Amino acid sequence: MKRNMAKHSTGKMDHAIREIHHVDREKGSCSRSNELHPLAKLSVTILYMLFVVSVENYHPVGLLYLLVYPLAMMILYDISFIRCMKRLKVVFFFVFCMGIANPIFNRIPVLNFWGITLTAGMLSMITLWMKALLTVLAGYILMEMTTMDQICYGLRCLHVPAGFVVLLSLIYRYLILFLKETDRMMKAYQLRAPGQKGVHFRVWGSLLGNLLLRTMDQGQRVYESMILRGFRGEYYLHTGRVSKRDSYLFVGIWMGIFVILKLFPIVYR
Repeated sequence: MKRNMAKHSTGKMDHAIREIHHVDREKGSCSRSNELHPLAKLSVTILYMLFVVSVENYHPVGLLYLLVYPLAMMILYDISFIRCMKRLKVVFFFVFCMGIANPIFNRIPVLNFWGITLTAGMLSMITLWMKALLTVLAGYILMEMTTMDQICYGLRCLHVPAGFVVLLSLIYRYLILFLKETDRMMKAYQLRAPGQKGVHFRVWGSLLGNLLLRTMDQGQRVYESMILRGFRGEYYLHTGRVSKRDSYLFVGIWMGIFVILKLFPIVYR
């Protein structure tokens, strides 16, 4: 049984690594999304998040209208909603932990809905949940449609400092290295301690230290390989398939929809 549990833990790690590589292969697979400039997709995502955050804290009904963006993008660009829920289930768990104490500290009654008295704390909690869910969905849609290099290129087009963009790119690559090194160390430990459940607390320090050193060495080799291949802190985009007309239309249509929703008192007040 212990051996099965050990195999199960390493199986989870292998699954996480395969899932990251699978997401990388899927990014930009839709030809329609490849025709959009990365700056257009990044700008619309940032604008949408700003509109979501600007909704009043006690007005969850207004956020229902903003569901039009994630739903429309998932339908237009063939993004699976079920797969999204599976991949982000851990994130959604932490989202639902946010604001859970609001109904306890803010018990001022606001309205009566079908015989149920809703307090200000309940409304603020629901609104916080919906804001977090909508922003997470918008970020997931952007990651599904755009590669990390394209996102970094879009950030540089917005004049984000090159050091920050390079750091973001290296963190993304470092995450994969970290998971692979963790998987190797866990397999090596299980081979040296067969039948043991988990990792003994006495070796936690040495394992974490070795993991940090090994991932730092791997990260340094990756960075040196990037430098040898001509990387100088800038990102470039092959514009052969990018359509400026579609990119402008994409930004203009969604900006128009967001402004129209902004003018509705039922959405923002």
